[in-house]
This record gives sequence, structure tokens and C-alpha cells, in this order.
Amino acid sequence: MHVTAREEIDDYARLVAEGRQAEAEAVLANMASVTDQRLLRRQYFGGAGYYDIHHLAERWFSRLLGIPKARWNSCPGVPLVKRPGMQGFDAAQYQQKMGHAPIYHGGTLAQGSLKEALGVVYRKFKNGPLDEAAKRDMIAGVKEVYTSPPYDVLNLWPATRDWLLKEGGPPHLFAGP
Repeated sequence: MHVTAREEIDDYARLVAEGRQAEAEAVLANMASVTDQRLLRRQYFGGAGYYDIHHLAERWFSRLLGIPKARWNSCPGVPLVKRPGMQGFDAAQYQQKMGHAPIYHGGTLAQGSLKEALGVVYRKFKNGPLDEAAKRDMIAGVKEVYTSPPYDVLNLWPATRDWLLKEGGPPHLFAGP
């Protein structure tokens, strides 16, 4: 489940970088949503295990951009390691298999928590409503998280950006690739 989702995201990022937008859109359309990923996790892992399902566009981000609540869980999801220090999770084995240190969904910012890194952005904008300039700054903040180490190895920004655009995020707010 984790590897398949990561492969889809990597394929999408590669196709976008190569300018093969039609092929990239087909990959995005077939990516497992957060809901689908949760069902797979429940079916194969009893809902437990080492992974949380991360919304590429977190619900708070979708809400602040005005994307309807009914669409939030249709966002592509990627399983991320829940948090550091889980009994039985082998970070060295993960690194050997994935080619990079684990990216944790939870935990503290110092531990490399993606959720907390995005939370830093969220706290700047959580009191909305947001004007166009604030929305642009928020998008830039999320892009900065996704394209900076250690999170850049996940290639999450292209699919996140394009899902948001597909769901009605204003194109003029997404500056650059």
C-alpha cells in the first residue's frame, strides 16, 4: 500500500516535470483517495499498523481555499509513518527499502513531522477568511514545506497543486510549477 501510493506520486511528479500533462492527469485521476487508502488499511492491516493516511491537501488547506467539505477525502492520500519511536517499526529497514529516512506524519517538528511542518503554515492563516494575497501566501507556504528537505523526497507538491486546481483552487494563486 505504502509503496504503491509512493510510486503513483513519483510517476505523477516525473510526468509533470517531463511536460506530459495528459498522462499525468490520468495518473492523478487514478490515484487512491484518502478514503480508498483508509479502506485498504482497514482491510489489510486491521486499521492499525505503522502508517497514517496523509491528505496531500490537508483538510484545513482545502477548507481555507473554499473547496467543499464533501471533496476533502477524495484528495489523493499517501501512507506516512505515524510517528517516531513506535515499538516494532524499523527505521533502518524503511530507509533501506525507500531510499530515504522515514518521513513521519505525527510527532514534533524536531522529529520531522510533516503534519507539524504544515501546522506551522496553518497557524498563520487559521483565523481566515483569507483575501487573495493571504491565499497566495498560504499556498506558497505549503509548497515550501513540500519542496524542502526532508519532505521533498516524497514529491507531493505537483499532485497536491493539481488536485487543488482541479477542485477549484484559483489558478492565478499558484505561481510557478
